[in-house]
Amino acid sequence: MAGLEGVSEEIETLEQKVLRLELENAELKTLVRTDVLTGLPNRMATEEALNHELALVRRGLGQAVILFIDVDDFKGVNDGYGHAQGDNVLKAMAEMLRTLGRQSDVFGRYAGDEFVGILPIESDVTVEVMQKALAKFNDGARKINRTGAVGSFEPQTLSIGGVIVDSTLDVPWEQVRDAADANLAISKRQGKDQLTLSNLREAALVAPAPQLAEFST
Repeated sequence: MAGLEGVSEEIETLEQKVLRLELENAELKTLVRTDVLTGLPNRMATEEALNHELALVRRGLGQAVILFIDVDDFKGVNDGYGHAQGDNVLKAMAEMLRTLGRQSDVFGRYAGDEFVGILPIESDVTVEVMQKALAKFNDGARKINRTGAVGSFEPQTLSIGGVIVDSTLDVPWEQVRDAADANLAISKRQGKDQLTLSNLREAALVAPAPQLAEFST
């Protein structure tokens, strides 16, 4: 009997070790896919989510709005208030996107002060209707000041470029990215603090979109 009890204890200990390793691996996978500063999905995880959503759209399972979001004049925040306050602005923007987004929406930090939004849509929607629905993100940004705190003093703003994607246009995600990026450039050129949205088919896809880094200053 004593021998059987010992074997039982060994099996239980082995099971505990396997469970612990599984939990540690799960935590590691989460860390690898998460932006440390904001807690949002990082670039790798965001691109995976984007590819997954586009695959669903290609199969005719709804539409999606893809947003490229840039914090306006972020270099001025870092230069004027310091990098710690710049980090506070990024964290506040990430929390605002999470709070105002739906449960099905995915927001990720793409690079620096750039975020990406992936918003599934179950039914057809016009650009005009979606434009009004997405205005909440620009409104939410203005409630955050340039130190990352809530307040109207020196409100922080966002420029957003987006495209509505449906199953009628089968293109790689890089083309979707460039189209949203091109609309972001339009928002920047037209004075910032605004959203430029179009259907993917109508977006400027011919000329290469300016790099987001150009608009970080």
